[in-house]
Amino acid sequence: MKAVLAAVALAACGEVRSAPRTPPTWEDDLRPALEARCGRCHQGDGAAGGWSVGRYTDALSCREDVAGEAVYATRLLRALEREDHRDHVDATVRARVTAWLAAGALARGGSAHDPGVIDPRSSAFHGRVLRASRWAPMLDGARPDACGRCHDGAPARPSGVTRAATAAGATPCTDCHRGPEGALGCDTCHRGAGAPSAGGCLPWRAPRGDSHAAHTASGALLPAVLGCQTCHPPRATELVSGAHGDGVVDVRFDAATAGEGARFEGATGQCSVRCHGGPASALPRWGSGSLGAPCQGCHQSPPRDHPSGTCDRCHAEVNARGTALTRAGLHLNGRVDLGDGSGTCSACHGTPGDPSPTDRVHRAHSGTPVTLAVACAECHEVPATVRAPGHLEDRGVGDLRFGPRAAARSALPRWDGHTCSAVACHGEGLTGRSASVIAWDAPALRCDGCHGAPPTFPHTTVESCELATCHGSTFERVGGALRARRETRRAHIDGFLQAGPP
Repeated sequence: MKAVLAAVALAACGEVRSAPRTPPTWEDDLRPALEARCGRCHQGDGAAGGWSVGRYTDALSCREDVAGEAVYATRLLRALEREDHRDHVDATVRARVTAWLAAGALARGGSAHDPGVIDPRSSAFHGRVLRASRWAPMLDGARPDACGRCHDGAPARPSGVTRAATAAGATPCTDCHRGPEGALGCDTCHRGAGAPSAGGCLPWRAPRGDSHAAHTASGALLPAVLGCQTCHPPRATELVSGAHGDGVVDVRFDAATAGEGARFEGATGQCSVRCHGGPASALPRWGSGSLGAPCQGCHQSPPRDHPSGTCDRCHAEVNARGTALTRAGLHLNGRVDLGDGSGTCSACHGTPGDPSPTDRVHRAHSGTPVTLAVACAECHEVPATVRAPGHLEDRGVGDLRFGPRAAARSALPRWDGHTCSAVACHGEGLTGRSASVIAWDAPALRCDGCHGAPPTFPHTTVESCELATCHGSTFERVGGALRARRETRRAHIDGFLQAGPP
C-alpha cells in the first residue's frame, strides 16, 4: 500500500501544473518597458504631445464615440499603431499593452478596490458605482466609504483626516479630473458638457430620441451653443445638492432666450417657447427628432404677411439665392433682425454710419467733393419704420420723392426709372446748362455738366474760379482738379446763385 501511495505521489509531483496568472499592471509590466523605449521624448511635464510615459493617467484615456458606442482605448495603443511609431516597440510590448487593457488596465497590484474601479468598461468602474449611490461617498465625508479618506482632491474629507493615502498608492481625484472644479466639473456626470474634467470617460449614451444634441451643437440654425441654464435651473455652487443631482430633471427656461411665459409640458414633452416660432407653429415634442423641413419647422416660409422677394434682400444670414442659412449669429435670438441686426438703415444697405448704397452713383451723391452730401430724403421717401408701406415691397427701385434741393429755383424734377430730368442740382434753371436729362449710370458730371464752364454772360470768361476775387473762398484747385472747400461746400449746389465771394 505504501508503495502505491508513493507512486501516486511521485506521479503528482511530476505533473505540469499552470500557476495562477497575475493580471498585468501599469507599474510592474508596462511602464518599465515603455520608459526604456519612449522616455527620450515622452517624459515629464514637457513631454512630446503632452503624453508622459511616467503618468498612469496619461496611459488610460478615452476616445470619442463611434456609431453611438462608447469605445475605450489608450492613447498609447493608438500611438503605437501610427506609421511613425511602429518601429519603437516590438510585438512583445504590443501584446503586453493589449493584455493590460483586457485585464482591466490596472495601475498596480494589491488595490483596495475591485480591479475594474478605473476601467470605464467595467461594472465596477467608480463612475458607475458613485452614480448608483447618488454620489454619496464623494459628497459625504462622514461615511465609512468616503472617497476623501484616501484620495486627495475628493470634494469632502472626513473630520480628522488631514492627509490622504496618496503615498500608499491612492490616486488623487485631480489626476484625472483636471478641470477647475475637479471631480465636481459638469463633465464628470454629463458627457460633452463643456471643457472635459474627466477626459470624457464616463460610459454614457444619449437615450433614444434624446434632443440635447440638437440644442448644444452649433450649426446653421443656432446662433451659438445653448448653455445648460437656457432650459435648466443653475447648478448649486457649493456641492451637487438640492435640486441638482436629486434624480429629477427640472426645466426652467431663461426668458431672455425662450421668451416670457415659455413652458414645458412634462406629460406630453412639448415645449412652448419663442425659439420654435409663434402660435401658428406646431409645438415641438422632446425626442421627436427633426422639426421637419428647414424654416417651416418653426414658421411658414416665407412667414405670414411677409413682404415678397427672396430672403437675401433683407437678411444677412442667407446665401445669394436666399434659399439657405449661411451663418447663425442672428437667428433664434428672440428678435426679427434685418441685415446685420444693427437696427439702423445701414443694417440692410450702405455701410456702418452711411446708409447710402455702395454703388458708384449713390456714392457720387453721398461722397461728392463739390457740395454737402446729398441726404437720402432729398431723393427718397425715408420710411418712419421698417414696415412702413412701400418700404419692403419688391418694386425694383426705391420710392422716389425729390426734396427741396432738387426742386430749387422752381424746378420740377422727374425720374422715369432710368433718367433724372429737370433737377435743380443738375443745373435746372441755370442759363447755359449743357444737360437737362441725365442717365442714372452716366459717368460722373464735370463742372460743365450742370452749367457752362465758365457760365454764359454776364459771367466773366475767366475760368480760374479759385481766384480770390471770384470764388476762391469756396473753391480750391488740388492737382489740377477744382473742388469745393470743405468749410464752404454748403454754398455750392444749394439752390441759390451767388455772385463773387459768399
